Amino acid sequence: MINHFKLKTYPFLKDIPANKLQLSKSQETAVTSMARILETKEIGLLIGESGTGKSVVLETISKKLPKGQFKVMHLSDPQGSARYIWRHLVRQLGIDLPGPDAFRELHRQLVLFHKEAGRQPFLLIDEAHHLRPETIEQLRLLTNVTLDNLCPLILLMAGQPELSGYLQNPSYEAFNQRVGVRYRLLPMEEQETYKYIDFHLQIAGAKDPIFTDEAKQHIFGCTRGIPRKVNQLCLAALNQALQSDKDKIDAEVIAETTQELSES
Repeated sequence: MINHFKLKTYPFLKDIPANKLQLSKSQETAVTSMARILETKEIGLLIGESGTGKSVVLETISKKLPKGQFKVMHLSDPQGSARYIWRHLVRQLGIDLPGPDAFRELHRQLVLFHKEAGRQPFLLIDEAHHLRPETIEQLRLLTNVTLDNLCPLILLMAGQPELSGYLQNPSYEAFNQRVGVRYRLLPMEEQETYKYIDFHLQIAGAKDPIFTDEAKQHIFGCTRGIPRKVNQLCLAALNQALQSDKDKIDAEVIAETTQELSES
């Protein structure tokens, strides 16, 4: 593929360095909006469909933090018991002695770390719709300001729309009162999708256009501007064109590709 389309590397891959990412308008707004919780010490809630770039937003926020001011902890797959999660976070703090009461030890270590290291603990949770109810309540308790006005933990949770749905249950009232910023991540608009396709080809080394305007229109119609779906369809279309020995991807190639994808 690289030689056929005169590229330097494979395009539309998910492991693009954060400094080379081109954020959509909605992703940029999400990053700006969530920055507020760093000052207010409230909970941030980022909602988005699968593939809209929640992980990209979390990574971007993490990279933009002032050096030396925060201790960033990531929880990318929060499935499992609360105790399992607390043990994982304690290890991220640099210790592996959670004791019989992992939650209490985590809380103690967060406060101790903040006081002694002078850095604000900041927890980023991806796929937060997998969190169990008791875990969400304990996470809220970890964000409560202490008597000496210290916030043990700033919390940013990102999850699919069902997370927002079940948080509407009255049992989560205390948690919802602590949420300072809520943002719904949207797919890319049509023109954004076109620019996104061109951008990924450019950073892969493309010198000339590969996708026709009609092909891009079909891609947007099929993917609704969801970045992950755009990546998957574009990469599949490149492979389809390669097999047909075509150096341009037109609407016909996209139609053939979507047909094959639907049958696979």
